[in-house]
Amino acid sequence: MKLTPGGRDAIALGAICLSSLMFGLEISSVPVVLPTVGEVLHGGFADLQWVMNAYTIACTTVLVATGVLADRFGRRRLLAAAVAAFGVTSLLCGLASDVTVLVAGRFLQGVSGGAMLICQVAILAHQFRERRRRARAFGTWGIVFGVGLGFGPAIGGALLALSSWRWVFLVHVVVAAVTLALIALGVRESRDPEAGRLDLLGIGTLGLGVFGLVFYITQGSGLGFTSAVELAVLGPAADVPGQRRRAPGLGDGPARRAAGRGRARAGQHAGHQHHHRLGARRPVGHGLGHRHERAVGVAGRQHRRDGAAAGHRDRGRPARTTVRAAGRTGDPGAGAAGRER
Repeated sequence: MKLTPGGRDAIALGAICLSSLMFGLEISSVPVVLPTVGEVLHGGFADLQWVMNAYTIACTTVLVATGVLADRFGRRRLLAAAVAAFGVTSLLCGLASDVTVLVAGRFLQGVSGGAMLICQVAILAHQFRERRRRARAFGTWGIVFGVGLGFGPAIGGALLALSSWRWVFLVHVVVAAVTLALIALGVRESRDPEAGRLDLLGIGTLGLGVFGLVFYITQGSGLGFTSAVELAVLGPAADVPGQRRRAPGLGDGPARRAAGRGRARAGQHAGHQHHHRLGARRPVGHGLGHRHERAVGVAGRQHRRDGAAAGHRDRGRPARTTVRAAGRTGDPGAGAAGRER
């Protein structure tokens, strides 16, 4: 069955909304089941903190690289890979037998979740070109994303009450499978042939900085905020602003080069439009110039005819009339010349 463009866009929007729902649910539903996870897997408070921190750190770090990879290899392809990885890592988290495996699974889940988030925005902007339809698509996406964040605790509590804490993760395996089918049916492939290079130095610096800041905040009460370990871990986070001058990914990376290319293209486009407008005006100005010249020529000929007629009338007048007329103009020289005649 061949899909219409409108039907294909609706399916693509459904795939994007499902992936955003999974991303939001994993942020807000997991904290509800952490006490039960600690009892079952025998994890302490610090271990449960890292169940959440691992997801946050991984999601923040991968945002820098996902845009470049999506532009280079295809946004639809990367979204499909991210959704598949999210389903696999959710299965890993749901089947975890100890806290270490769960933290590792949450880190990988955060990597795939951050990749999904970036691809969602890029695909919506490419799939919906018309302004009104794009606004509706982004509005729908934002509502579904907000539902995942807002109703995540209630959904997590319901799954915990009805089944087990593991289903907070395992439910995403089913949702990811449905999302992959919708991506294959509706999402159009797009890429940027001028994609910039991957900034590994910037990604590593950002990852270390976020890790150091999170470690300093969460472990400071136990180790001491002024201890040598805490200050050493905080070092990369404090040096992130300095990397703006040294790391191309933070100061002069793909995002800034893409913005520069966009400004250059906009300037060239404006220049071409200005040239065409001037070219369109030339025939009009040229025609106006011809009309102006014709009007001046007609007026000059009429002035010469009026002058000749006036001279012919003056030749028939008496001399004294001319003298009096000249005297009335206030020119004594003209009056004297008349009297001498």
